[in-house]
Amino acid sequence: PNWAEIRNFVLKNIKTWYSRLLSDSRFPINDITLWEQAYMSATMFKATLSGLFLDDSKYNEYLGNPQKIKWSILGVQYDKLGLAEKGLKVSHIQWYRETAKKVDELIKNLIEVKWALGNEIYRDETGIYFLVPDCIIGNKIDKNLFELNKNLGWLKCQIVTIFKHEF
Repeated sequence: PNWAEIRNFVLKNIKTWYSRLLSDSRFPINDITLWEQAYMSATMFKATLSGLFLDDSKYNEYLGNPQKIKWSILGVQYDKLGLAEKGLKVSHIQWYRETAKKVDELIKNLIEVKWALGNEIYRDETGIYFLVPDCIIGNKIDKNLFELNKNLGWLKCQIVTIFKHEF
């Protein structure tokens, strides 16, 4: 099957339908749509599968005790407002904003589609964030901040290449 076509159908049609349905009618979780609940469940499953693909040593551990499955957040952070502030004319500001959106979409495509490591869970003026398997973390930088695993240096290079090419 053509997975890109299926993905586009799901994102265009099913998202529209499911975004109007509540996943639960009980307070305080009655503000979550069926789409958000299904998307997060699928994201966690996708990240778990990619983690097992990258490091299959935990397969038996997860099979016997799925509570041991862990996830991480991969953040590609850059100052979008700072970039836009570099523009001296309105057209320059607009170019920086459009290019930042394009960069986010290219990174999203790289992580979600090309390498299928996880899904986007948040985006703002500080960057784009993905739920990914725990096995991609490397050395600790700070209390809750880690480098990317050394074995995934190729991913870091591809992300940096996107920035170099677009900016």
